[in-house]
Amino acid sequence: MVYGSPVTSAPASTFNVYDRYKQSEREFLNFCSYNYLGYSYHPEVVRAVQDTLARYGTGAVSAPLLSGYYDLAQQLEEQIARFKKKGEPLFFLPAMVPTWVFFPACSNRAI
Repeated sequence: MVYGSPVTSAPASTFNVYDRYKQSEREFLNFCSYNYLGYSYHPEVVRAVQDTLARYGTGAVSAPLLSGYYDLAQQLEEQIARFKKKGEPLFFLPAMVPTWVFFPACSNRAI
């Protein structure tokens, strides 16, 4: 059974899973991955991820409200706005930010 078992290879059309009961790896057909186009291990995508990690590190060190947000997020917002032909969208990443915005907007009161 694959469910809950450690995957030991890239999620291609097949992938390897460590079978705890047999103490060995087994190959399975992959019908459960979002990687059906193979982008997760495509060399160009891997290079782009490596370049981005080298520049930005592994993630934000604080909420955007406190420390700003990445220029990549701003570029994404602008591209989505152009694509949708709408004003700039707002992305709320931390869980508290929607609360800080939504409830005051509903009640016409600031927190």
